[in-house]
Amino acid sequence: MEPFVLNFALSAGSALMLCFLFLSDIPKGNIGANKWLGAFYFCLACTFYQLYIDKAGLSNGFQILVYFLELSRWAVMPCFYYAIINFTDPEYSNKRAWVHFIPSLGYLLYSLRYIVPGFFGYPQQLPEFPFLIFILRYFFTGQLIFYWLLSFRKLSAHRKYLLQVASSIERIDLNWLKNLMLISLVMILLRFIPDKGGFVNNFIPLLYFSGMIFLAYYSIRQQPIFAIALPQSAPSSDHQSTKEVFERLEVQQVEALRARVTKVTREKKLYLDPSLSLPALSGQIGIGVQDLSYVLNNGLGKNFYEFINELRVEEAKALLESEKVKSLDMLGIATHAGFNSKTTFNTTFKKLTGLTPTEYLKSRSQSMTL
Repeated sequence: MEPFVLNFALSAGSALMLCFLFLSDIPKGNIGANKWLGAFYFCLACTFYQLYIDKAGLSNGFQILVYFLELSRWAVMPCFYYAIINFTDPEYSNKRAWVHFIPSLGYLLYSLRYIVPGFFGYPQQLPEFPFLIFILRYFFTGQLIFYWLLSFRKLSAHRKYLLQVASSIERIDLNWLKNLMLISLVMILLRFIPDKGGFVNNFIPLLYFSGMIFLAYYSIRQQPIFAIALPQSAPSSDHQSTKEVFERLEVQQVEALRARVTKVTREKKLYLDPSLSLPALSGQIGIGVQDLSYVLNNGLGKNFYEFINELRVEEAKALLESEKVKSLDMLGIATHAGFNSKTTFNTTFKKLTGLTPTEYLKSRSQSMTL
């Protein structure tokens, strides 16, 4: 047995440890999502144990166990997908989750033709179906890619939603989950490396184990789903569709509301609140959430996140040009302008001005001395 094969066993042990960790909700906060994540790691542990048994040449002695371990492969990505769903939408109903595990049931029924005779010690008399094995193999690969794409789509939609309703998303954007997705993609791509032996194939088990280390790191570092209160439904206070809003708001009304939104937000300096959300701004201005979202998107051509952070950048520029800059560092400027993250402050400032805050301050100082 090659020493590198032991990495499959190490990967399985790591995944099993993470399974118990998340099923027990040790990280706290995301109970439903963590249970799905725990199920994902359990299935991953079974998959790695099966690979270890196979590569170590122990399959003949654990034939029935191998079939049961193989069964978990079909549930790996559905569990991961439902973890993503529950992280992005804690109120999601999982009543129809069983539909996604039909392939697992199908594989179980297929495996019974081997499991039942083997369990009772009877010889395998049923004919082999090579074409069916071929279909199962490639259907499984397709399933991995399909559910990864579904997960990516769900996470992308979540981020777009946050930009519509939140002015600060650093603590709620589930960025750690994106890292999990990237690592899982790399692990999926490793399946496409032909198993022809040699130097490269010897290192594949080590790459899987490395992937498990990174999965553990980012999983354990997860943050609560929402650091601020946000509605998880579409931005709407009265559940009106965009079409209904469009029919009710004429061009003149949009213009009037745009002026009102801009005026109230500037005069009251509502953007200085780091936790400002679309519903909160809606309440301050006195118009419906759906109307406000429509006015921002169509009247100003911006989402809520862009609208508020542009005002914060203007505030930061005013602070950098004032006497207060002498008593504040860049973090202080960011905080006074409504940003709760220096990274977001620097990124947004440079995006809108073409300069970092420090570069902007230097350019101002140089222009004053000329």
